[in-house]
Amino acid sequence: MVYPKNTHPLGHLINFIVIFENAHPNWKSGNELWLHTHSKEIIIDFNTGRKNFDPPLAIFNEKAKKGEFEFIGFWSIKSIKIVLPHSQESTSMLKVKESIRAFGHSGKINKSLPDPISYTWLKYNLEPIENVNYQLTKDMSRGEAARYTLSIGNLTKELDILISLDRLK
Repeated sequence: MVYPKNTHPLGHLINFIVIFENAHPNWKSGNELWLHTHSKEIIIDFNTGRKNFDPPLAIFNEKAKKGEFEFIGFWSIKSIKIVLPHSQESTSMLKVKESIRAFGHSGKINKSLPDPISYTWLKYNLEPIENVNYQLTKDMSRGEAARYTLSIGNLTKELDILISLDRLK
């Protein structure tokens, strides 16, 4: 089943993150990601202690060959900092991203898209989850992986929603 953008009932849940080459300059040195997708919903969850902050996240790195990804483990969100639009911190981050060509071959922000300086950015600090028995295998389909991460995150209500949506397909 296909949903119009921003209408899937579980659309803002984070159960995996794909780290694209050059997209996150402080990932390797500090386990830091800057994201803006669903920032409003994530801030609400963060302030109310809901959904996105206990489940383990499956993290994938883009390999040198574009379009291939490697599972690097399960991680948890250690902290989130809200970085406001047009702030000095967001300006500095965008300059760094531009300098390492995080926005594509030219390194420049695509002028046909909304200006990233106008976004509310979330600066995530993640930490690896050690000594876990979680099993994410390469032969899992996308739906199986989503159900598995909801299950190990104890998001039973969300898992029930996902299963009921699968039945409608």
